[in-house]
Amino acid sequence: QIGSTAITGSGGAASELTFAPDAALDLTNIAMTGVTILDLTAADNKNITVNVADLADVTSITFGADDNNLIILDTGSIVGTPMGAGFDALVLQGDGTVTADDTIIGADLAALDGDGAGTADILAITMAGVTLDMSGVAVGAGNTINTTITGTTGNDIITAADSKSTTSTFSITGNGGNDQIRLEDVSGNALDALIVADAVSVTDFDASNDSIQVAAADLAGATAAVAGIASGALNTTAGAPGVVFITDSTVADFSNLAQFAGAVGVHSADALDEFFVAVANPAGDQVGIYNVINAGGAAGILIDAADSVTLVSVIDITSGTFSAADMAVY
Repeated sequence: QIGSTAITGSGGAASELTFAPDAALDLTNIAMTGVTILDLTAADNKNITVNVADLADVTSITFGADDNNLIILDTGSIVGTPMGAGFDALVLQGDGTVTADDTIIGADLAALDGDGAGTADILAITMAGVTLDMSGVAVGAGNTINTTITGTTGNDIITAADSKSTTSTFSITGNGGNDQIRLEDVSGNALDALIVADAVSVTDFDASNDSIQVAAADLAGATAAVAGIASGALNTTAGAPGVVFITDSTVADFSNLAQFAGAVGVHSADALDEFFVAVANPAGDQVGIYNVINAGGAAGILIDAADSVTLVSVIDITSGTFSAADMAVY
C-alpha cells in the first residue's frame, strides 16, 4: 500500500498517476482526487482496490498487461470512468449498488462477483453505447452478485451472460428503441432448473419492436429457424425449426414442469435434440423462454423429468402481443 493518506492531482487533462511497480494498488485508506489518467501499465494480474470516489475524476485508465482484478470497496456511481480492457475480474464489496456505464464490461472481463457478506452487491449498468456483450462473463461464480442492465432509448443489442450462479439475479430493461435481447441455454438457470428468480428477467419488452434471440450454437438436431406452432405439433427432428412459440396454450407457473409439458403436448424428437420453446402465461403479459434437451427421442411423447428442461428467461411484455415474429436465432 502507498504510504500516504491522499493523492491529489490538478484535475487537468494531463493530471496522471503512474503506478510503476508490478504490484497490487490498494487505495483503501487513501483519498485520490484530481487524477484524470490512471496508468496501470506495469501491473499484471494484480488487485487494484479502490473506493468509488477515487475514480470520480478519472477519464482514462491505461493498461499494459491484462488480467488485473478491480475491487470496489463501497457504493456509488462510476458512470463516466471508462474501464475498457485490462481487468479480467470485477469484485464489489460495498453491500449495495455500484452504478456504471457499459465500459465496465471490458473485452478481458471474465468474472463478476460480490464479496459474499452483508447485503446484496448490485452492479447497475446504464448503457451509453448500443451494444453490450456479457456472454464471456461468469456472473457470481465466486460470490453472489445481482446485475441490472438498462438499455439506451435507441436500438440496443444486449447479450446476457452464459454463466450465472443460482443465487445471483440478472435483469435487462430495454428502455425503448428496437432492442435485441440475446440469450444462451444457461444464461439464467443452471442446466435442468426451473426457478423463476434465477431466470433472466427482461422488462419493458415491446412486442412490436423488440426481439428475443437465442444462440444457434445451443441448437442440436433441429435447424436455426423460428416457427409458431400449436400444442402437440412440435417436431424437432432433422430439418424442423429449433425455436418455437406455442400459439394456443399457456403456462400459469413457469417453474412447473407438468404445466410446461402440457402446453407443449406430445411431440416428435430425436435423442439429444436441443431446442428452445417460448410459451406465454394466460394473461399474455409474460413469456417464458425454455431450453430443452430431449433424453430419449420418439414420436408422441411428452417432455418429462428425464429430459433437461431449463427456464432461461421470463419476459415482461409491456406493449403488443408476443408471437414467433418476436424471436430469432443469432
